[in-house]
Amino acid sequence: MWTKLCAGIACLVGGAAGIASAQGVVEETGTLPALVERLTSKDYLLRHPEEDSRPYVAPGDALRLARRAAALMAVGELHQAAVTAAQIGYELVDFYDTGSRSRYYVLREDLSAVDQLRGWGAYLLNPEPKFNALVEAPHPLGDSETAPLAAKVFESGARGLLIAGAHRKKADLPDFVESVFHQVHSAWMGGQTLLPVLQVHGFAAHKHDFPADAQLILSTGGGGVTKELLKLDERLDQNGFPSYVYNTLDPTSKRNRRVNGDSPGDRFRSLAATKNVQGQHSRKEGAAFMHLEFDYNLRHDPQRREQAAAVVASAMLEIASVESFNAPLDRPTPITVARSNKNGRNDGKNARRGG
Repeated sequence: MWTKLCAGIACLVGGAAGIASAQGVVEETGTLPALVERLTSKDYLLRHPEEDSRPYVAPGDALRLARRAAALMAVGELHQAAVTAAQIGYELVDFYDTGSRSRYYVLREDLSAVDQLRGWGAYLLNPEPKFNALVEAPHPLGDSETAPLAAKVFESGARGLLIAGAHRKKADLPDFVESVFHQVHSAWMGGQTLLPVLQVHGFAAHKHDFPADAQLILSTGGGGVTKELLKLDERLDQNGFPSYVYNTLDPTSKRNRRVNGDSPGDRFRSLAATKNVQGQHSRKEGAAFMHLEFDYNLRHDPQRREQAAAVVASAMLEIASVESFNAPLDRPTPITVARSNKNGRNDGKNARRGG
């Protein structure tokens, strides 16, 4: 299943740090779920400090080359991307999914070229996406089951998938820019076409004073309710996944009531992601950023998790399909469920909460 080939000459390990100087692209076959399971195993992902003594290694000067390798991948310069990646102990994999017959390009640490895993993450690119968006899983361990959830959205046709390489207790990547994760985010999100970003997180509803049926909390991190969040909220509600949106609007405003009913947007501040650096960067560049928090029970129900991922992917296909990606998205988003239905649903939850 996991076959490894180096084009041209054999992969060499050289230099004082044991960094590879591969001259080609690795070729592998398998299935995407199995690949993601492997990339989130102990082989590729640093665990919690209490169970894994390996430290996260600050990338330092490797950041520039990591971003260059990612940028080369994005424009199809695979050989140059592989050569660049090898300089920092990474390898570029041409991965063929034998189940879906899809091809993905994978940037990951080359375990044969480094003395010890550094926790820099793995990054997957779809050369033939159905919708132009990045899906990010910055806490694949701390927010359990978010990696397979994000991978399912990616498998449905997204452009890129970013998976962190360390437990958040070793490196909380949404908090700092000097990480390979952020450099790949920047390289793939930017360019001539700005890509919307979905960042997948997890929460436990019983720890928050949220409406009783809340299964997802959405946010841009900036306090607004964008057209993208409106579409996601609409589709999630319609398909049985009650969602709410953090925002700083007047609670009685039309837009807040549309997504939250009687609940003020500030009620969800604990999951607002206002300091998330990928979100800050996306908003600064003018790209849409969507921070999605999935409840624990939803994430740990495989069938519901897969259904939720399919709904998110379907909404993103409407928002950022490859065919219509350049079309303006600032037109009003039609509502197919009457607003009174959503308000009634929210009123019911509020009544159960005692007001």
